[in-house]
Amino acid sequence: MKREANFKYITRSNRILYGVLQTLDHFLGRSLAFKLTKPLRTKLYDSLERQLKKGGQGKVIDVDRVQNISEAKFKQNYLLKNKPVIFEGQALEWACVQNWSLEYLKKLYGDDKIVMVNQEDVNNSHEELTLGELIDGIHNGLAKYYRFYPLIQRHPERLLDFDFKWMKKHRNESIKYDAFQVFIGPNASYTPLHNANPGNIFTQVFGEKEWMLIPPEYSVIVDANPIKSNYRSAPIRKEYGPYNPFEPDHTRPYHLYQYCERYRAILKPGDVLFVPPYWWHAVRNFGDTIGVGYRWLPLWFNFKHHPLHSFLDLCTTRPPVWKTWKLSQIDPNLTHMAEVGKLKEYMKNQNK
Repeated sequence: MKREANFKYITRSNRILYGVLQTLDHFLGRSLAFKLTKPLRTKLYDSLERQLKKGGQGKVIDVDRVQNISEAKFKQNYLLKNKPVIFEGQALEWACVQNWSLEYLKKLYGDDKIVMVNQEDVNNSHEELTLGELIDGIHNGLAKYYRFYPLIQRHPERLLDFDFKWMKKHRNESIKYDAFQVFIGPNASYTPLHNANPGNIFTQVFGEKEWMLIPPEYSVIVDANPIKSNYRSAPIRKEYGPYNPFEPDHTRPYHLYQYCERYRAILKPGDVLFVPPYWWHAVRNFGDTIGVGYRWLPLWFNFKHHPLHSFLDLCTTRPPVWKTWKLSQIDPNLTHMAEVGKLKEYMKNQNK
């Protein structure tokens, strides 16, 4: 008999209370809202624990792996159900998997000037360098993980290295924008737990990655920080950082995570992972890696399935939502700089 997901035990009243708290966080600020609602949050967390205990410990579940699945079956079983899946070996014959490596990108685009934003720093500190310098640093053991490289936007000829026609057929039909983003990371680099509102078809081009995903129905447990541009970070409640699903620590205050199902996806070159909007995920790299996310914002689909966070997403002011959409298509690192008010100064320096 198939076991029900633990989130089925979370009551409607607790979800409503969570929605009220998240809304207050968004409009009052996290610090003030926490002070004003501490008794309510304590009540919510205690009630959630009583409810979730009925289902017991959450399991680690392998993400479905499929081959030669039809477009219709994919949409029926995964896209429209907001469920992740791995297209095993889908990209093995694509030129990006056949040809790309760190040295390949350095040879072609090593002079590209890039800006790396440190998302683990609350001030979003940034560093300017060339792609060649980054890759040399990786080879020399510097653990710098470059996220959101706008390679396709700068060098559109590289789009021919993907089956873009296949990708477009496997996204939502109605979208606000789409963009390609390249991730280049050294061995053991890691992205902490977060979620985002775009859908994502992620191609593992070079090296191996492991993803750990948590369904959005457990957002009430994560109790995320207010949205920054188009993503939310899991809150930091211990010195080492936010909850790490790869090395789970279920002592307080991370005790409620023990009841979440965690979905594991191990990607090898040629694998393609579909990540639905708002799924929580953390990612770690095995060896030097290159991965490419093709992302799109299915605005009306999100409102139907995630009305609370979709509404709050439209109420972002730093940067405003229209600017987030624009910068996400250019370079999301600029979006992160706008979050902390550093974008104007950066752009001014670039135009000198």
